[in-house]
Amino acid sequence: QQIEHYRYMLKLYPQDAIAHYSLGVLYGGQGRFGHAAREYQQALAINPAEISARNNLANILLRQHKVEEAIQEYERVLAHQPNYARGYYNLGTAYLMQDDPESATRAFQQAVQREPDYVDAHYTLGQLYLKRGMQAEGQEHMETYHRLSLEKEK
Repeated sequence: QQIEHYRYMLKLYPQDAIAHYSLGVLYGGQGRFGHAAREYQQALAINPAEISARNNLANILLRQHKVEEAIQEYERVLAHQPNYARGYYNLGTAYLMQDDPESATRAFQQAVQREPDYVDAHYTLGQLYLKRGMQAEGQEHMETYHRLSLEKEK
């Protein structure tokens, strides 16, 4: 129903970046990643500064295991929004998929630096440190993760 609505809107207004973005979200939610990527690319062709479309495109690329392309898109997102903690977290995830724990660690550190209460980033960073034999650093982030998790439950 919603997909048909946006398709109709795009017939009337083919340069509507928001409609392309929204259609990308709907396709992504259905697991139709190729369609979603095309819609995000259309939105970006119309409005290259649309950070949400670029971030979602990177997420789709990552889900398609196009890791290098995803990393490039995340870096573009961060060039426009250097304080976007989620972007650093996503970039770190991409580096992990690329089996680059050092770059992943740096990205997760940036996420935590920008958002000190970022629960998932503390957990992932703690696990990375522990796997690399950096017990003190790992334990510190795991303790922060547990404390923040308990605070969220309250």
